Amino acid sequence: MRNSDSERGEDDLSPDCCIIGGGFSGVVAAIFLAERGTSVLILEHKEAPLKKLLMTGNGECNIAPARDISVENCYVSKNIEKVSEILSETCVDDLICFFAERGMPFRKVRDGYYPRGGGAAAVKKLLMLECERLKGNISIITGVGVRNIEKKDSFIIETKEGDYSSKTLLLATGGCSYKNTGSDGSGFLYLKDGLFHSIAKQLPALTAFTADDNALTAAKGVRTAAAVTLFVDGEPVRKEEGELQITDYGVSGICIFDLSLYYDDKRRCILSIDLLPEYGRDELIKSYKKLTETPYMRGRSFEELFTGLLSPKLSDVIIKRLGDRCDINSFISLAKDYRLNITGTKGFDHAQVTRGGILLSEINTQNMMSKRLKGLFFAGEMTDCAGICGGYNLLYAFTTARIAAMGIEKCLH
Repeated sequence: MRNSDSERGEDDLSPDCCIIGGGFSGVVAAIFLAERGTSVLILEHKEAPLKKLLMTGNGECNIAPARDISVENCYVSKNIEKVSEILSETCVDDLICFFAERGMPFRKVRDGYYPRGGGAAAVKKLLMLECERLKGNISIITGVGVRNIEKKDSFIIETKEGDYSSKTLLLATGGCSYKNTGSDGSGFLYLKDGLFHSIAKQLPALTAFTADDNALTAAKGVRTAAAVTLFVDGEPVRKEEGELQITDYGVSGICIFDLSLYYDDKRRCILSIDLLPEYGRDELIKSYKKLTETPYMRGRSFEELFTGLLSPKLSDVIIKRLGDRCDINSFISLAKDYRLNITGTKGFDHAQVTRGGILLSEINTQNMMSKRLKGLFFAGEMTDCAGICGGYNLLYAFTTARIAAMGIEKCLH
């Protein structure tokens, strides 16, 4: 690996395949190709590859889900049937085996697979060791700013340091989330003129919601079990359960991250928050009315009545919102259905992935090659597919990289 200031070698100038983007899918595709004797050049515009990988799972790197995968329930795309076609080409065992064969075991923790030791940093190190092992076929140049790409007899990649040409081209530049890692949406700028493709609007996903409820945000710092339903223009779209985090700007937590995949910034979005998901409303009302008649509860203030049921801060939020209308019925009803007007998301700087991208209808899912331009391939988050939390996005990135590598090999031969 070298930076763009180094002298270019002859092998770098016209490899069999040029991969733009040194993220997870780009590096995995390069390894698959190099093992089959294909010469590969990775152009990465940051100072090092695999920067975003280090942030996966807060550095723990949930590499893949450890539960049954329902594509319709776990992924979002304008062509969800194409996502099913792609993921039918591989499975979680293939991904785990890829790393196990190279000396890295994974362990199952709850619903996901994690490295036995070292987290995301260990995964990055192993992938870089593989690139070093295959350095006869893999070159990585960092700090490269791609200015333009065009297709003549071969693909011409113009950079400020000079031009490169390759027989095939794999775009794996990621989406628009965490731009400081290199995933800044620049790859979509190349899709013009002869490389033009239709792109679904990119939106931040797996991120927190902002809200305009000052009463709730006064309880910032509270974490509680909840069931949360997203309504879009009055229709329930998705329900998630898990730990809800109250923040000074709105709400966060994995359940919120997953719901953000379905957020529509052009329509009215409201959350219904059930702060007591393990209880039925009528059952709870009846139970507490009986309790108020016991000597243990008699004389308690309303704030004290629900001690142990909810965080005191959340109880205070509900009481203040109800005002003079507060009684057992209204308190429990609101705790079971607290409506929150969503004003937006925390944006790409705080989003784990990008929703939207190159339409899968314009990609052959059997080889990830463009239907518009022979020799042009895509992998990973650049395409219109985003998954929920839990390793689903890395699984998709691995699968598309593997399919693209096999497609490139066939295209070359």
